[in-house]
Order: sequence, then C-alpha cells, then structure tokens
Amino acid sequence: MPLKERVFDSPLVLLDEKATRIKSANTLTRKGDGYVGTSTDLTAFERLLAPYSVDRVAIIGGGGTARALLGAIADRSTTVDVLLRTPKRLDLLSSIAPQAILTAIPMDSSLEGYDLVVNTTPAGVADPLASTLQSANGLFFESLYNPWPTELAFAWSQLGGKVVHGIDLLVEQALDAIHLIAEVDFDYARMRSELLSVALSRINAHPQ
Repeated sequence: MPLKERVFDSPLVLLDEKATRIKSANTLTRKGDGYVGTSTDLTAFERLLAPYSVDRVAIIGGGGTARALLGAIADRSTTVDVLLRTPKRLDLLSSIAPQAILTAIPMDSSLEGYDLVVNTTPAGVADPLASTLQSANGLFFESLYNPWPTELAFAWSQLGGKVVHGIDLLVEQALDAIHLIAEVDFDYARMRSELLSVALSRINAHPQ
C-alpha cells in the first residue's frame, strides 16, 4: 500500500491526470524507457458507485484508497466526514473535492445518517466500530476482501444494510489494469463475471 504514494518519488514514472489529482497510483504501464502511472482504484469506484446516492458520505481512513474514492465521488457529494487518526491528512483530501464540505471526525464517531460509508483502512482498524453500530440505512462499502466478512461488514449486513464486497473493488480495478497492460479491448461484463466467480470460489474455499 505505501507504494501508491512512494511511486510519486520516481523520476521514471509519468503520472496521468487521475493519479496526479488524488496523489495515488496503483498501476504502472511501460512507456519507452519509463512508465505511466494511473489509478484504476478511482475508475473502479466510479463504476461501482454510479447507481447509488453519495450526497452525504463517511470515509474511514485517509490514505491512497480514500483519496481514490474521493476522486470518484468529488462531483457528486456535498458533505464528506472523514474518520481519521491523523487529522492533518484532511488538507490533501480537501484539495481533491474542493466543492464538498470535508470534516475530520474522531475514529469512534457514529456511522449513522449517511448515504454511503466506506472503510479504506487496513484489516482490523475499523473493527471496533462494529460494536457501536445501531442502524445501517445507507450503503456500506468495504474495500477489504481478506478477511471476509470484516466485523464491520458483518454487523452492517446483520442490521439489514446493503454491503459492497471488497472483492468487487479488486475485480473492478483489475479490469482496467488488464486493459492497460495487455492493450487489448474485451467485454468487461463477461470478464467481470469470470473474475468474480473465480475470486469468490477461492475465498469460500479458504474462509477466514
């Protein structure tokens, strides 16, 4: 995960507009003697969240995945609360979505009243929030897929809320990565179905 930010220090990498805007890159493709860096996380979030309301959002964490998410919803959200351990990260996040009102709130804040809640933290960090959850009216998007379900994703679903699986994000960003690296056009819907089938079967074969 640190490499999504460390790549900006390399003189061999030319960052595209998406990566530059969110200060995060997760895919490099060869270009002459160097590389072009982009964020397929951003485009994956755009497609996955297109059907949902994202006006009022809570983001858990403020790293590269959070910035990709924010870049994807920047033009659609008016209020974004960010649960942060390091509030100084808010300055960079605010520059990604200048038209939205961003507020840093404590990591133990309530997750109620949002259209969308997204966990972008490493495994275990958001687990304590599961015991405080009282309702789950909006969409919960868990960016993790290992372990699955996370404690927070399980608690959300137990309260009847809709949950987007971390494997969906993994597969969705992989579609763009495959397209960029292989330089081949293909049917995204068919490839998505195949990749999700394989990924979920492997997760089910090795439950956490």
